[in-house]
Amino acid sequence: MRSSSSESRSSSGNDGEGSGPSGSFNLRNLSKLILPPLGKPAGQAHQPHGAGSINDKWIISPLNSRYRCWETSMVVLVAYSAWVYPFEVAFMNASPKGGLEVADIVVDLFFAVDIVLNFFLAYIDSRTQLLVRDRRKITMRYVHI
Repeated sequence: MRSSSSESRSSSGNDGEGSGPSGSFNLRNLSKLILPPLGKPAGQAHQPHGAGSINDKWIISPLNSRYRCWETSMVVLVAYSAWVYPFEVAFMNASPKGGLEVADIVVDLFFAVDIVLNFFLAYIDSRTQLLVRDRRKITMRYVHI
């Protein structure tokens, strides 16, 4: 009798996901263990029709993996700029020609896109430790900093 009840518990749909208190460790749940709660998950946040619901679909989480890749590429572009621009100023009188000019224009375009992207990037409020997804607050924080 006892073994059948333990079998029914193991086949209750848990599938080793670690969702229960005695579940096995799962790497997908690691962020829940390490990071503080960042407000309600997007699926649970119910907002009435209006500005809040429209804004949320365009807001980017700073923890999003695609945003992290973007951030990494921006670091590489900053390193490129820090290395190349002094040589351009010193040896080319700040007017590069050919492929270097095209590369500079592309880098500048990426920086411009990054400025616009920051107006849609949620942030963690230092006082409440919650993820702020309100577009007006994000804009005001970005403009005032």
